[in-house]
Amino acid sequence: MSSQSDLLQKGSPANKGLRCLVEVLNSSIEEAQECAASVLADLFSIRHDICDSLATDEIVNPCIKLLTSKTQVVAIQSARALGALSRPNKDKSPNKTKMSYIAEGDVKPLIKMAKISSIGSAETAVAALANLLSDPLIAEEALAEDVVLALTRVLGEGSLSGKKNASCALNQLLNHFPVGDVLVEKSQCQFVVLALAESLVGLDSNGINISESLDVLVLLTKTKLRVNCTYPLWFALSEVPTSLEPFVIFLTNGSPSIQDNAIQILSRLCRDQSVTLGKLLMGRLGSITSLVDRIMRSSSIEVKIGGVSLLLCAAKEYKQPIVNALEASGLLNEFICVLVGMVKCHPSYKLLENEMPKLKNITGRNSIHLEVDDYSLDPATTLAGTLCLWLLSVIASCSTSSRYTFMEAGGVEALSHKLESYAISSQV
Repeated sequence: MSSQSDLLQKGSPANKGLRCLVEVLNSSIEEAQECAASVLADLFSIRHDICDSLATDEIVNPCIKLLTSKTQVVAIQSARALGALSRPNKDKSPNKTKMSYIAEGDVKPLIKMAKISSIGSAETAVAALANLLSDPLIAEEALAEDVVLALTRVLGEGSLSGKKNASCALNQLLNHFPVGDVLVEKSQCQFVVLALAESLVGLDSNGINISESLDVLVLLTKTKLRVNCTYPLWFALSEVPTSLEPFVIFLTNGSPSIQDNAIQILSRLCRDQSVTLGKLLMGRLGSITSLVDRIMRSSSIEVKIGGVSLLLCAAKEYKQPIVNALEASGLLNEFICVLVGMVKCHPSYKLLENEMPKLKNITGRNSIHLEVDDYSLDPATTLAGTLCLWLLSVIASCSTSSRYTFMEAGGVEALSHKLESYAISSQV
């Protein structure tokens, strides 16, 4: 295999071969164009080390020109080459994400391909867009061209790989624009949430195909309400309880970052699906200890309190099995100390009355409307210390030894301080 310097050094045999392939792209023989574009796409997909240096007008312009070829297979291979060449480099600094070699209007053929071509061709176009949309100017143009319609098509009809790329493209858009600007209709919001959840079914908890979908779902479930989405997007998941099981699997078997994302998503559903969540957590071996481990180890308060909320869901029906599992794992005493520490850190964390959203015309979920613009109530963090005390009381009711651990960890003092703070606030 040729080295990076051989491929990039003008006059070297490898570089001459590369230039010949580019020249073939400009030929009038469609079969030759297809073969050249295919070889270049494979080369750029394998050799990420040369893409930055080769992303020049000399190579990019022929690929863009062929996107409008009347022969679809030529257009598809050109899209593959362009997408591989434009793959974002993780080593780039943020101000190097702009793709100056892509001019205004260049992505329109890709968007058209993604909208109206066969689903296989649409997936190829979306794969290219997933890379190109890291550029904010390209993303802005694509959004104006209704690229979301193409992405939702692939999310609904595409293969696993296609859905992964569509999720990545959506993630890119959501990094640049508010959710309300990207998903402009309530039905579209619901469809995307459920399609992303469905795409995760059966996937490996540590596989590369789940991170983009989880990232988008976390962002959507935390979204502030807008006119076009008049109730929180996590309600879409709560209305389809079967969509929750993959997240419990990820919580049990995933890497720490995957587990934290799963906790943030599931904790939003504690109010609406507490019974279902409790059954799912208790039905998956290792889920309780994984949940407790993330509560203790995560640096995110949202993950910590979200995990406590989920444990409380399970404790409604299974408090003794939970305590037994923690005792068997050797985590119980350490966990009690962590909970007491959380009570101390958040003794009276609550929303002020004038900050609470006001619900009007609550005759059903579809009619919920928040008066406070852009407000997203976060059930995973609004009660912090109180939730921890609830869980500590559950544990203490099932284990005598845990009561001594609670006292040794300073739990009585934390409880006394909390009661004192409530007494003071009630007198104000």
